[in-house]
Amino acid sequence: ILLVIGFSFFLFCYINILLENPIYLFFNRIWYASNYLIYLIELAYNVYMNVFSPIKESIKGIRHTKGYVGIVFLIFSLLAMLASFMLSIEALFEARNPGSRFSCDINAVLSCSTVAASDQAEILGKILPFFGDFTVPNAFLGMIFEAVFITIAVLLICGTKMPKWFMTASQIGNLCALIFAYWLFYQSSFVIGAMCPWCLLLMVSTTFQFFSQLHYNVLAQYLPFSEKFNNKLQSLIASGVELMIEIIVILIIVLIVVLKYGPRLIQG
Repeated sequence: ILLVIGFSFFLFCYINILLENPIYLFFNRIWYASNYLIYLIELAYNVYMNVFSPIKESIKGIRHTKGYVGIVFLIFSLLAMLASFMLSIEALFEARNPGSRFSCDINAVLSCSTVAASDQAEILGKILPFFGDFTVPNAFLGMIFEAVFITIAVLLICGTKMPKWFMTASQIGNLCALIFAYWLFYQSSFVIGAMCPWCLLLMVSTTFQFFSQLHYNVLAQYLPFSEKFNNKLQSLIASGVELMIEIIVILIIVLIVVLKYGPRLIQG
Protein backbone atom coordinates (compact mmCIF):
# COMPACT_ATOMS: atom_id res chain seq x y z
CA ILE A 1 0.00 0.00 0.00
CA LEU A 2 2.81 2.43 0.94
CA LEU A 3 4.55 1.61 -2.33
CA VAL A 4 1.38 2.36 -4.31
CA ILE A 5 0.81 5.64 -2.41
CA GLY A 6 4.44 6.69 -2.92
CA PHE A 7 4.38 5.86 -6.62
CA SER A 8 1.06 7.68 -7.06
CA PHE A 9 2.44 10.80 -5.36
CA PHE A 10 5.58 10.69 -7.52
CA LEU A 11 3.41 10.27 -10.65
CA PHE A 12 1.20 13.18 -9.56
CA CYS A 13 4.21 15.48 -9.08
CA TYR A 14 5.75 14.41 -12.38
CA ILE A 15 2.54 15.06 -14.32
CA ASN A 16 2.14 18.49 -12.69
CA ILE A 17 5.68 19.40 -13.64
CA LEU A 18 5.08 18.29 -17.23
CA LEU A 19 1.85 20.25 -17.39
CA GLU A 20 3.50 23.21 -15.63
CA ASN A 21 0.61 23.53 -13.23
CA PRO A 22 0.99 27.10 -11.83
CA ILE A 23 -0.46 26.24 -8.42
CA TYR A 24 1.89 23.31 -7.97
CA LEU A 25 4.89 25.29 -9.20
CA PHE A 26 4.03 28.15 -6.80
CA PHE A 27 3.87 25.89 -3.73
CA ASN A 28 6.92 24.01 -4.93
CA ARG A 29 8.93 27.24 -5.05
CA ILE A 30 7.63 28.21 -1.61
CA TRP A 31 8.79 24.83 -0.30
CA TYR A 32 12.31 25.16 -1.73
CA ALA A 33 12.58 28.81 -0.61
CA SER A 34 11.56 27.90 2.96
CA ASN A 35 14.09 25.05 3.05
CA TYR A 36 16.80 27.38 1.79
CA LEU A 37 15.86 30.00 4.40
CA ILE A 38 15.99 27.39 7.18
CA TYR A 39 19.41 26.31 5.92
CA LEU A 40 20.67 29.91 5.98
CA ILE A 41 19.34 30.46 9.51
CA GLU A 42 20.97 27.25 10.71
CA LEU A 43 24.24 28.20 9.02
CA ALA A 44 24.18 31.70 10.57
CA TYR A 45 23.46 30.21 14.00
CA ASN A 46 26.34 27.73 13.71
CA VAL A 47 28.73 30.48 12.56
CA TYR A 48 27.59 32.73 15.43
CA MET A 49 28.06 29.97 18.01
CA ASN A 50 31.47 29.13 16.60
CA VAL A 51 32.71 32.72 16.31
CA PHE A 52 31.81 33.58 19.91
CA SER A 53 32.80 30.25 21.45
CA PRO A 54 36.05 30.23 23.45
CA ILE A 55 39.08 28.42 22.06
CA LYS A 56 39.62 26.94 25.53
CA GLU A 57 36.60 26.65 27.82
CA SER A 58 38.50 27.63 30.96
CA ILE A 59 39.75 30.92 29.43
CA LYS A 60 36.89 33.37 28.90
CA GLY A 61 36.72 36.76 27.21
CA ILE A 62 35.99 38.00 23.69
CA ARG A 63 39.73 38.25 22.94
CA HIS A 64 40.08 34.50 23.40
CA THR A 65 37.21 33.41 21.17
CA LYS A 66 37.71 31.62 17.87
CA GLY A 67 36.13 34.40 15.88
CA TYR A 68 38.13 37.25 17.43
CA VAL A 69 41.52 35.57 17.01
CA GLY A 70 40.65 34.26 13.55
CA ILE A 71 39.39 37.64 12.34
CA VAL A 72 42.52 39.43 13.64
CA PHE A 73 44.62 36.79 11.91
CA LEU A 74 42.64 37.29 8.70
CA ILE A 75 42.78 41.11 8.75
CA PHE A 76 46.55 41.29 9.11
CA SER A 77 47.06 38.49 6.59
CA LEU A 78 44.99 40.49 4.11
CA LEU A 79 47.05 43.62 4.85
CA ALA A 80 50.25 41.65 4.30
CA MET A 81 48.81 40.29 1.05
CA LEU A 82 47.93 43.83 -0.04
CA ALA A 83 51.49 45.01 0.64
CA SER A 84 52.96 42.06 -1.27
CA PHE A 85 50.53 42.59 -4.14
CA MET A 86 51.38 46.30 -4.47
CA LEU A 87 55.11 45.56 -4.35
CA SER A 88 54.64 42.90 -7.04
CA ILE A 89 52.92 45.44 -9.28
CA GLU A 90 55.76 47.90 -8.70
CA ALA A 91 58.35 45.21 -9.47
CA LEU A 92 56.66 44.36 -12.77
CA PHE A 93 56.38 48.04 -13.67
CA GLU A 94 60.06 48.56 -12.90
CA ALA A 95 61.01 45.52 -15.01
CA ARG A 96 59.18 47.05 -18.00
CA ASN A 97 60.46 50.56 -17.29
CA PRO A 98 64.01 50.31 -15.90
CA GLY A 99 65.05 53.26 -13.78
CA SER A 100 61.48 54.44 -13.15
CA ARG A 101 60.30 55.68 -9.77
CA PHE A 102 57.76 53.73 -7.72
CA SER A 103 54.44 55.25 -6.71
CA CYS A 104 55.41 54.70 -3.06
CA ASP A 105 58.57 56.82 -3.37
CA ILE A 106 57.95 59.68 -0.94
CA ASN A 107 61.48 61.01 -0.39
CA ALA A 108 65.07 59.79 -0.14
CA VAL A 109 64.35 57.88 3.08
CA LEU A 110 60.91 56.43 2.29
CA SER A 111 61.74 55.01 -1.13
CA CYS A 112 60.47 51.69 -2.44
CA SER A 113 62.56 51.91 -5.61
CA THR A 114 65.80 52.25 -3.62
CA VAL A 115 65.00 49.12 -1.62
CA ALA A 116 63.80 47.25 -4.73
CA ALA A 117 67.10 47.96 -6.50
CA SER A 118 69.09 46.24 -3.72
CA ASP A 119 70.11 42.59 -3.60
CA GLN A 120 68.04 42.14 -0.44
CA ALA A 121 64.83 42.67 -2.45
CA GLU A 122 65.45 39.45 -4.39
CA ILE A 123 66.82 37.04 -1.83
CA LEU A 124 66.17 34.05 -4.09
CA GLY A 125 68.59 34.61 -6.91
CA LYS A 126 70.93 37.32 -5.63
CA ILE A 127 71.67 36.41 -2.00
CA LEU A 128 70.67 32.73 -2.31
CA PRO A 129 71.53 31.84 -5.93
CA PHE A 130 69.49 28.64 -6.15
CA PHE A 131 68.27 29.35 -9.69
CA GLY A 132 71.41 30.70 -11.33
CA ASP A 133 70.73 34.04 -12.98
CA PHE A 134 66.98 33.74 -12.40
CA THR A 135 65.78 35.98 -9.53
CA VAL A 136 62.49 36.07 -7.62
CA PRO A 137 61.32 39.33 -6.01
CA ASN A 138 60.46 38.94 -2.34
CA ALA A 139 56.98 40.32 -3.02
CA PHE A 140 56.08 37.26 -5.10
CA LEU A 141 57.10 34.98 -2.25
CA GLY A 142 54.99 37.10 0.09
CA MET A 143 51.90 36.61 -2.05
CA ILE A 144 52.40 32.83 -2.03
CA PHE A 145 52.78 32.58 1.75
CA GLU A 146 50.04 35.08 2.57
CA ALA A 147 47.57 33.11 0.45
CA VAL A 148 48.23 30.14 2.75
CA PHE A 149 47.80 32.22 5.91
CA ILE A 150 44.56 33.77 4.63
CA THR A 151 43.18 30.28 3.97
CA ILE A 152 44.17 29.13 7.46
CA ALA A 153 42.53 32.20 9.03
CA VAL A 154 39.25 31.54 7.20
CA LEU A 155 39.30 27.87 8.24
CA LEU A 156 39.87 28.85 11.88
CA ILE A 157 36.97 31.32 11.79
CA CYS A 158 34.75 28.57 10.35
CA GLY A 159 35.73 26.27 13.23
CA THR A 160 37.58 23.73 11.12
CA LYS A 161 39.64 21.39 13.27
CA MET A 162 43.13 21.34 11.82
CA PRO A 163 45.75 18.58 12.17
CA LYS A 164 48.40 19.39 14.77
CA TRP A 165 51.26 18.77 12.34
CA PHE A 166 49.77 21.24 9.87
CA MET A 167 49.28 23.99 12.46
CA THR A 168 52.80 23.41 13.80
CA ALA A 169 54.26 23.62 10.28
CA SER A 170 52.28 26.79 9.50
CA GLN A 171 53.41 28.36 12.79
CA ILE A 172 57.01 27.63 11.87
CA GLY A 173 56.38 29.15 8.44
CA ASN A 174 54.85 32.19 10.14
CA LEU A 175 57.95 32.47 12.33
CA CYS A 176 60.20 32.32 9.25
CA ALA A 177 58.13 35.09 7.63
CA LEU A 178 58.47 37.19 10.82
CA ILE A 179 62.26 36.70 10.97
CA PHE A 180 62.59 37.55 7.29
CA ALA A 181 60.48 40.71 7.70
CA TYR A 182 62.65 41.95 10.55
CA TRP A 183 65.84 40.99 8.73
CA LEU A 184 64.70 43.07 5.78
CA PHE A 185 63.86 45.95 8.15
CA TYR A 186 67.40 45.78 9.55
CA GLN A 187 68.90 45.67 6.07
CA SER A 188 66.77 48.61 4.94
CA SER A 189 67.56 50.75 7.97
CA PHE A 190 71.26 50.06 8.49
CA VAL A 191 72.60 48.73 5.17
CA ILE A 192 70.50 50.14 2.32
CA GLY A 193 69.75 53.42 4.08
CA ALA A 194 66.14 53.67 2.86
CA MET A 195 62.81 52.14 3.83
CA CYS A 196 59.88 50.92 1.80
CA PRO A 197 56.45 51.98 3.17
CA TRP A 198 54.81 48.80 1.89
CA CYS A 199 57.58 46.74 3.52
CA LEU A 200 56.91 48.48 6.83
CA LEU A 201 53.21 47.60 6.54
CA LEU A 202 54.19 44.03 5.71
CA MET A 203 56.45 43.82 8.77
CA VAL A 204 53.81 45.21 11.15
CA SER A 205 51.13 42.92 9.66
CA THR A 206 53.41 39.90 9.93
CA THR A 207 54.01 40.69 13.60
CA PHE A 208 50.31 40.68 14.49
CA GLN A 209 49.72 37.74 12.15
CA PHE A 210 52.35 35.64 13.93
CA PHE A 211 51.11 36.39 17.43
CA SER A 212 47.44 35.87 16.53
CA GLN A 213 48.18 32.40 15.18
CA LEU A 214 50.37 31.67 18.21
CA HIS A 215 47.47 32.81 20.41
CA TYR A 216 45.13 30.34 18.73
CA ASN A 217 47.61 27.46 18.61
CA VAL A 218 48.55 27.71 22.28
CA LEU A 219 44.95 27.84 23.53
CA ALA A 220 43.92 25.02 21.17
CA GLN A 221 47.03 23.00 22.18
CA TYR A 222 48.09 22.55 18.58
CA LEU A 223 51.81 23.01 19.23
CA PRO A 224 54.02 20.07 20.33
CA PHE A 225 54.81 21.47 23.80
CA SER A 226 54.64 19.64 27.09
CA GLU A 227 51.41 20.11 29.03
CA LYS A 228 53.19 22.02 31.79
CA PHE A 229 54.86 24.45 29.38
CA ASN A 230 51.67 24.87 27.36
CA ASN A 231 49.71 25.70 30.53
CA LYS A 232 52.25 28.43 31.35
CA LEU A 233 51.88 29.86 27.86
CA GLN A 234 48.10 29.79 28.20
CA SER A 235 48.34 31.72 31.47
CA LEU A 236 50.54 34.35 29.81
CA ILE A 237 48.15 34.71 26.89
CA ALA A 238 45.14 34.92 29.22
CA SER A 239 46.85 37.83 31.00
CA GLY A 240 47.49 39.64 27.70
CA VAL A 241 51.28 39.31 27.62
CA GLU A 242 51.42 38.65 23.86
CA LEU A 243 49.43 41.85 23.21
CA MET A 244 51.90 43.82 25.33
CA ILE A 245 54.79 42.28 23.37
CA GLU A 246 53.20 43.33 20.06
CA ILE A 247 52.74 46.92 21.25
CA ILE A 248 56.28 47.12 22.66
CA VAL A 249 57.78 45.74 19.43
CA ILE A 250 55.90 48.27 17.29
CA LEU A 251 56.94 51.13 19.60
CA ILE A 252 60.58 50.00 19.37
CA ILE A 253 60.38 49.99 15.57
CA VAL A 254 58.91 53.51 15.56
CA LEU A 255 61.62 54.67 17.97
CA ILE A 256 64.40 53.20 15.81
CA VAL A 257 63.05 54.85 12.68
CA VAL A 258 62.57 58.25 14.33
CA LEU A 259 65.96 58.25 16.05
CA LYS A 260 67.81 57.17 12.91
CA TYR A 261 66.18 59.40 10.30
CA GLY A 262 64.50 62.16 12.30
CA PRO A 263 63.41 65.17 10.17
CA ARG A 264 64.46 63.41 6.95
CA LEU A 265 61.30 61.31 7.19
CA ILE A 266 59.12 64.29 6.28
CA GLN A 267 61.48 66.08 3.89
CA GLY A 268 60.38 66.19 0.26
